[in-house]
Amino acid sequence: MTKNKLKTDFIVIGSGISGVRAAISASKYGKVLIVTKSKLESGSTKHAQGGVAVALSTKDNTKLHFADTISAGAGVCDPEAVWILVTEGLERIKELIKWGTEFDRQDGKLSFTKEGAHRKRRVIHAHGDATGQELERSLLEKVKSNKKINFKEHFFTVDLIVNDGKCYGIVGIDRNSGEKVLIYSKAVILASGGAGQVFLSTTNPLVSTGDGVAMASRAGAYIADMEFIQFHPTALALDITPRFLISEAVRGEGAILLNHSGKRFMENFPMKELAPRDIVAREIFYEMKRERKDFVYLDLSRISKSRILKRFPTIYKFCKGYNLDITKDPVPVVPSSHYLVGGVKTDYNAQTNIEGLFACGEVANVGIHGANRLASNSLLDGLVFGRRAGEMMNIFKKQKVIEVKNKLNLGKTSNQTFTKDRLKLQATMQKYVGIIRDKSNLKKSLRTVLMLKKKLNKAYLNIELLELQNLLIVGELIIKGALAREESRGSHFREDFPFTNDLQWKRHILFRKGRRIE
Repeated sequence: MTKNKLKTDFIVIGSGISGVRAAISASKYGKVLIVTKSKLESGSTKHAQGGVAVALSTKDNTKLHFADTISAGAGVCDPEAVWILVTEGLERIKELIKWGTEFDRQDGKLSFTKEGAHRKRRVIHAHGDATGQELERSLLEKVKSNKKINFKEHFFTVDLIVNDGKCYGIVGIDRNSGEKVLIYSKAVILASGGAGQVFLSTTNPLVSTGDGVAMASRAGAYIADMEFIQFHPTALALDITPRFLISEAVRGEGAILLNHSGKRFMENFPMKELAPRDIVAREIFYEMKRERKDFVYLDLSRISKSRILKRFPTIYKFCKGYNLDITKDPVPVVPSSHYLVGGVKTDYNAQTNIEGLFACGEVANVGIHGANRLASNSLLDGLVFGRRAGEMMNIFKKQKVIEVKNKLNLGKTSNQTFTKDRLKLQATMQKYVGIIRDKSNLKKSLRTVLMLKKKLNKAYLNIELLELQNLLIVGELIIKGALAREESRGSHFREDFPFTNDLQWKRHILFRKGRRIE
């Protein structure tokens, strides 16, 4: 196989909000290459409907945003990381507006909506429910006009090039030519997104296969809090892959949850349908189980038709395509895997324990989200810590790009397919490692994952296999974290340990190369 070698000052893996924002800052200190395994627009950013949580309203402040984030995180947020988020986030949004991002306004002022676990209307949005698309548009326009930033689309990053605890670049496959490519750099910023595809039901795009967590784990980076997987309470309950998201902002505007008897089952909970996501998702799960149904209903009848059409045009149009008129029809919804709360452990400047390797966005874990992410904090996270990662490239600007020997052997090309094995993993994770967990089922799932890992321990130049191997690493980390945490906290709920145990478990679970170290 032909091996190509490239050099650049800095590599960014991923073209979502965190990666693009990192590249903008990094470009001040050298040439940046953004690599992405599909198109630039194929990640999760554009799917974000609800908006960005930021305390810019005159009726809000950063202390309240901080308190709501800490509360939703169920006791294991890092307070300093949260404070960085809510304070620096103000400047990041003002910066976006300066760069041409068009957020919705009323009478010239920013419009705010409310989402789960927020005490104030602090979520800004764009084009009703197309916030992610607007952020992606404005940021990509910014980077495409920057002569120091280049792109390599359809490039599958297989592994990091790490030697003696330092990262020297990446090795990957050019999906157009099939060639193996070595790219050397002064530093690498990992911004590859989440891992929702480890579950059968997910709102994540097909590219979200946990590649960043897996390659960082193989390289020896610390991986933290993998048991915390956030399930979004309201994905459209139709046979669509991935699941279409019905934004939490819909409930923020007044929609309520009903069972098949037409009864509102969240009415007696504090904050009702706007309780933290873990609580709403669990109650929907239990209601489905009680009624022996595959979904519940989201009823928008309390919201005027004109308001729905103005605030949720994307959702309205999509549902209309499936003969659902959300202005009058109850919408069938089901919880689906949505956000990887855990990830590659970093400090406040996105630095991992490997020199020259940084991580930001959903792939990273800096401690903001604790055990359960507060709604609409993820885009702000990508902006704030993406910029911080990019700014850290300042310390490498005078260094040279060094080539080191890469030992990775990808083997021969194979056209073998692994669809059945991938579905087996996803179905196992969905059944045994979902919203409700227990020791017996977690052990069953671990046996299946380990069996699949052994079966698929092959070195093929086959991206389908490489993605599946990454998903298996992620799945194993999630299961081992869930087995270790013998309590219920945030998005992790153990039926055999249904209570929160601060005395023993108000802490993080860390892994290194698949082994628990804390």
